[in-house]
This record gives sequence, C-alpha cells and structure tokens, in this order.
Amino acid sequence: VVDLVVATSQLAAEDPAILLPLDAEVHIQQKQGLCRFPTAPLSAASSVAPRSGAAAFLSGVVSSSLTWASGKGWMSNYHDLHVTTNKAAWLIYSGLVGFLIVFRMNQAYQRFWEGCAAVHRMRVDWFMASCLLMAYCRTSKANPSSVRNFQLKLIRLVSLIHAAALAELEQITVHEVPYENVAAYQFELLDPAGFDNDTLKSLKVSHRKVELLFAWIMMMTVQSADEGVMEPPPPVLSQAMQLLCKGMDSFHDALRITCIPFPFPYVQSCDMLILLHCLMTPVVMVSWCESPVWAGVLTFLQVFCIQALDKISLEIEDPFGQDPNDLDCFEMQRQMNNHLVLLLRGKAAPLPELTLGSFTDFEDASLPTRQTVHGILTGIEGKW
Repeated sequence: VVDLVVATSQLAAEDPAILLPLDAEVHIQQKQGLCRFPTAPLSAASSVAPRSGAAAFLSGVVSSSLTWASGKGWMSNYHDLHVTTNKAAWLIYSGLVGFLIVFRMNQAYQRFWEGCAAVHRMRVDWFMASCLLMAYCRTSKANPSSVRNFQLKLIRLVSLIHAAALAELEQITVHEVPYENVAAYQFELLDPAGFDNDTLKSLKVSHRKVELLFAWIMMMTVQSADEGVMEPPPPVLSQAMQLLCKGMDSFHDALRITCIPFPFPYVQSCDMLILLHCLMTPVVMVSWCESPVWAGVLTFLQVFCIQALDKISLEIEDPFGQDPNDLDCFEMQRQMNNHLVLLLRGKAAPLPELTLGSFTDFEDASLPTRQTVHGILTGIEGKW
C-alpha cells in the first residue's frame, strides 16, 4: 500500500490533476451575488413569493367577492357582526400575529447565520491545521517517501472528514435517508480509493464517520511526530491539534442547529394564528372598504406580508440540505479540495525569492509605493 501511495505521489508531482479532476467552470448561479439584484424579484426557483402569493390571492378574491356582495345588499346581516367593525380589536390581533412572526423570523435568521459561520469555521480550522503540519514536513529529516506518505494521507483524510461532516449535516436534515440519496456522498474527494480495503470497510460500516476520521487524523499526527516524520516544536504541534479540535467543535455547533428544531408549540401556535388571519382578513375588509378592488388589494397585501415572513423563516431556519436556499455544500467541498491540493502542487512548494534589483531600503524616497497587484502581475506570464 505504501508503494502504491508513493507511486501515486510521484505521478501527482508530474501531473497533479491525477489526484482530482478539478472543474473550474462549476458555477451555481443562485448562490452567487454578482448581478443578482435585477433578477431577484423575478426568480421563482427559490422564492417564497409563489406560495405566499397564492394564499394572499385567494384571500383577496374572497374579500373582493364579499365586498361586492355587501354592496349589492346580499349580506344585510353582515353588519350584525360588530366585532369586525371594531378596528382596535383587529389591530391588536394583527399586531400580535406580526410580533410572533417577526420574532420567529429573527430566531430563524440567527440560526441560519450561526450554521453558516460554524461550517466556515470548521473548514478554515481544518485547513489551517493541515497547512501547519505540511509546513513542518518541509524541514523533516526523515525519509522523503515517509514524509510524502504522511502528506498524501493527511490531505485525503481532511477532504474525507469535510465531506463526511457535510453529509451528516444533510442526512440529519432530511431525516435519515439512505446513504446513496445523500448529495454530500456524491461530492468529489481527493482519491479516497488510495486507502486500503480495511480502512474503507471501517469507514463504510461506521455510523460515526466524522468522529472516526477525526480520531484517525489525530492519531496519525501524533504517531508521525513521534516517529520523526515531522518535527514541529511541542507548542506548534499543540496548536495544530487545537485547530483540529476547534474544527470539530464548529462541526458540533452546526450539528446542534440541525438536530434541535424550532420549538414545535411555537410553530404550531404561529400556524394557527396565521390561518385565522387569512380567514378573518377578508371578512374585516368588508366593513372597512366600499370598493371591491381596494378590499382585494389591501387583503392581498396584509396576507402576503404575513405569509412571506412565515415562509422565509421556514426556509432559513436550517441552512443544511438540498433546498435552493441552503448552503452550497458542493462548492464548499470543491474549494476545500482545491486548497488541500494547493499544499502539494508546485505553487506551494517553492518559497518566494527576491531578485537582485529588489528594494532593501524602504525609507528610500524613490520606492514605488503605489505598486498594485494588477500592475505587478500584468506583465507576468500566465492566466489570472
């Protein structure tokens, strides 16, 4: 197995694309923020407007019909319902519904950003730990094949644990679907087939894949440091271990948001109040408006606002899954793989060097202090 890994590393040094077929043209338009504002109001793929508008349109039609019937004198007993003519009572009820919906919206918004922040912290911490360990492999006095073996195993395991973490977050969100239906298990990885069959079997049968991979990374790091494959100072090794642990903490923070749903009694109460609001608004508008058109318009606006806020809170309270408004985990995994491969590719291997004509005195008045990245790299060969 070691010979196979070493052979793979030699091939990867000549052609890094062997490790992973990187797709630089993958773009998910919905997740991008460029030029999004002009088309956002018309987008229906991930919008709550169609569902909210359907309920609001139905209420508006009912309100217009009741107002028109009342104007024709077909509802002579309608004015006996004095509760509908009491504006204060209706305003209090509408204010209560609005307060509850806005509070739920605020909590869902916090859950969304906490989940996003936790997943990004997880990715950053695991990559920083990998970069720190790979940096000390450069100064290792051990056999180069052993050092390369450690590096190849490390990036494979980190790529695996990142995908497994995203898969577990998605799987819990969609209520324990079969593994083959979890989108995160279809993400590209950094050559997991390079591991031996016993390793892959242990990973397959494990119901705690993230914890198993995390334990493998920790034990492999300690064993490699003990064998001298890499020799970081104890404080640096401790820092790398802390970064790995912080990434695991961030994963469990995201898992907490997925495992613990919004309290059901609160959701149930909001749904009942919204339903009553949809039913009562057309009736109330009859006593406030004489025009069927304006009764329908005002009813539509009230019901649409309440429905839209409720649907938005449902969409964003859990950012993990396959819905259009969820995090783009495919792109996150692709970027993580690109970052890990960068640690092995030639771009990261050579360290920066200064030319003979470089400035050494930064107090020199002739120093071109206004040099920019674009100005410097424009004349350099290669694509941006």
